[in-house]
Amino acid sequence: MATATSTNDAKTTGGFSGFHGPKFDPDALASSYKKNLEIWGLINKMSMEVFNGIVKLQSALWQETTKDMASAIGQGGKPSEISQRISRALRDCTISAVNNSKQLSDIIMANSNEIFGTFSKGLKDSFDNFKATAQKA
Repeated sequence: MATATSTNDAKTTGGFSGFHGPKFDPDALASSYKKNLEIWGLINKMSMEVFNGIVKLQSALWQETTKDMASAIGQGGKPSEISQRISRALRDCTISAVNNSKQLSDIIMANSNEIFGTFSKGLKDSFDNFKATAQKA
């Protein structure tokens, strides 16, 4: 009877009855997965903070531009005086926009580097954890 069972086992395993795949600690894998989710959550949080900061800065620039233009037009006077004030306001707004673009670029670059660093460290830690788990088995 034992022979019949061995024959049946060989048929159901396709002749790979002696093959054993790598063993993994399910708790270690679950822990690694949890850490990866935490890292992605942190990256998303960091990204939203950067986005909110950019929106606030752009909003402030827009409000400043609107106020300057309204002031240039609202002071009244001769058309040539109004035109000169509008030209100055446009020049000042353009200079401000260029300066703010540089500031936005610096914010984006600094935070992109920080976010990428967080992602890279998390990825490296995940691979190290996976390797350590596989070596234990």
